Amino acid sequence: MLRQIITVVALSALFIFNTVELNRRKMAPIEFFLWQLGVLVIGTVSFFQDFGQKISTFFGFELLANFIFAFALVALMALARAQSRQIGKLQSQLQEIVQTIALKEK
Repeated sequence: MLRQIITVVALSALFIFNTVELNRRKMAPIEFFLWQLGVLVIGTVSFFQDFGQKISTFFGFELLANFIFAFALVALMALARAQSRQIGKLQSQLQEIVQTIALKEK
């Protein structure tokens, strides 16, 4: 029982922290969604371990820990993809700025 209370408090604090960070850092919606989904999955698994085991078996994982690990990997790959897209946009903006400065200097 104590473990579940500690888990609820920790997950609530993490949810509030993520919401505050979204506003403070102007976090991308995909990042916010993945963090909140992670909090929800971990919370569900910690409270309803049998349900978590059924979900992991449904997705073809033998152990619940393997399912959580795979979920974390997929979330990290999605974040990396979103950030690489953002880096590409910034590189093109940088190239445009350099070209504009070069034309003004001539």
